[in-house]
Amino acid sequence: MPSILIKTEISRYVDLGADSKFAGRARRFVRTVLWTWGLSRLADDLEQIAGELVTNALPGGEYRLTLYLNLKTAILRVEVADHREGTPEQRESGPEDENGRGLVIVEALADRWGYLERPDGNTVWAELHVRRGTE
Repeated sequence: MPSILIKTEISRYVDLGADSKFAGRARRFVRTVLWTWGLSRLADDLEQIAGELVTNALPGGEYRLTLYLNLKTAILRVEVADHREGTPEQRESGPEDENGRGLVIVEALADRWGYLERPDGNTVWAELHVRRGTE
């Protein structure tokens, strides 16, 4: 299979609002965009990552979220921007805990992840190498 090298940058975003269906909307958006970009083989991992980032961004309140997908060179990046105070952090969760594993899952699936603090909130991001799974 030939290697993929994207020489231009393409981006898409969706305003997820602040309703209870935000995670499902995020996953559908990711799958649709990746199919359009010819990267459907990465959809399972990126859907999971996007769902975890979005779910992690809304604990205990309703805030507007925006999900961004960006493809540049051989890096696929997903970002979730929120408008709340505080920074994301990994938590230790026990076997009986129902929450607290989102960023652990993101770290396991992504090649890199992190966050940016903005004056009006945070942007949590994760990246996948496009060549993943093509060797």
